[in-house]
Amino acid sequence: RSRASAAFSGATASGTLSGTTAINLKAANNLELKDVKVRFDGKSENVDNGDTVNDMKPGQTVEFEIEIENNFNDNEDVNIEDVEVTVVGGGDLDIDEEEDVGDLSPEDKETITFSAVIDEDADDGTFDVTIEVVGVDEFGARHGEKCDVNFEVKRESHEISIENMALSPQVVTCENDARLTIDIKNTGRRDEEEIYVNV
Repeated sequence: RSRASAAFSGATASGTLSGTTAINLKAANNLELKDVKVRFDGKSENVDNGDTVNDMKPGQTVEFEIEIENNFNDNEDVNIEDVEVTVVGGGDLDIDEEEDVGDLSPEDKETITFSAVIDEDADDGTFDVTIEVVGVDEFGARHGEKCDVNFEVKRESHEISIENMALSPQVVTCENDARLTIDIKNTGRRDEEEIYVNV
């Protein structure tokens, strides 16, 4: 953003009028969040500013795949320099990551990936994540774009999850012992009684 001023004057029947006024100049944005994907639990969703990602669960890993683009065309031949991509979230998705992309040539694209884990003790609720790209063109004008996404965490009332399974030895032979170890966790909102595992 730059500042300038404009001067004007004019003649009237009673004399001459003149004055100045401030003008704020802002460069058109040419650094775009071309595509933002959120991946979790084997799913992949494209998100835009203001979207909500539903049915997320505590303990899940969330991956952000972010594609950015310099929208100046080859004829304009303007690089965008010192490009940085950040992902910041609060609450039960604690992420504060930054990637220095460097310079982007006209019509160039770059894809950056971040990941985070939803807190295993996360309560039901919605929390915000902000994704942002910023850079400066070779003339000093700032470019960038921001995307705010809502994440809805839902914990079931009754839910027992199998966290891990291990068989030892991994190859079972006749008339020999084998041990199957299973880790389970109450990932629901309520206390549970009389839990059993059926193999």
